[in-house]
Amino acid sequence: MASGDPGFIAPRPPSLAAVLMDIVFLLIPLALALVGLIVWVFMWAVKSDQFDDLEGPAHQILMDADEPKWDKPASGDQDAEEDTRKTE
Repeated sequence: MASGDPGFIAPRPPSLAAVLMDIVFLLIPLALALVGLIVWVFMWAVKSDQFDDLEGPAHQILMDADEPKWDKPASGDQDAEEDTRKTE
């Protein structure tokens, strides 16, 4: 039928409900893929021991070292400089 025919009825545009259902059919697989990716990243983090010691590094920052790693020798004191090199 041609558009000039009096019996021709133009198709209606899709309703809002039909458009929303099309979007849902797209969003559900995307959401499932995102959940799968998040679960995979979490499992990787658990298997690679990312959650073993959560408090240790935080406490290490706050604690001062009892002794410095080495003492800097006084200028011109060659014996002290050699002693510090041996301890390294």
